Amino acid sequence: MVCVDKTDHSFTPFWSDGVKAARLSLRLQNLAAIRSRLKHFPATKMPDFVAAFRRR
Repeated sequence: MVCVDKTDHSFTPFWSDGVKAARLSLRLQNLAAIRSRLKHFPATKMPDFVAAFRRR
């Protein structure tokens, strides 16, 4: 029982850290995609892009 308890305790923070890392990497990928899209957008279409992005 003690061995199972130890693995359980060590696994829980590792899992939460993994979830945080996955979310962070997804955010970074989204930011990179947004930046690449913004480069193609003229400044006049900027508000339309922001409004469309906020609707999602």
